[in-house]
Amino acid sequence: MLGFRIHPGGHVSPAPKAIERLKDRVCALWDARQSVTTKQLRDQWQRYITGWWNYYGYAN
Repeated sequence: MLGFRIHPGGHVSPAPKAIERLKDRVCALWDARQSVTTKQLRDQWQRYITGWWNYYGYAN
């Protein structure tokens, strides 16, 4: 179900693959070889994490 895992008791959590994609994306966003400032790196990361949390925040 689009990145969610539904457990037998009815609990919902992010799927393991979704968490791995999150980790990979965060590492890519913090790559120091980008030609952006530290503030821009932080803003990119913050936007991504906020969006991820808004999507997966419905999980228990």
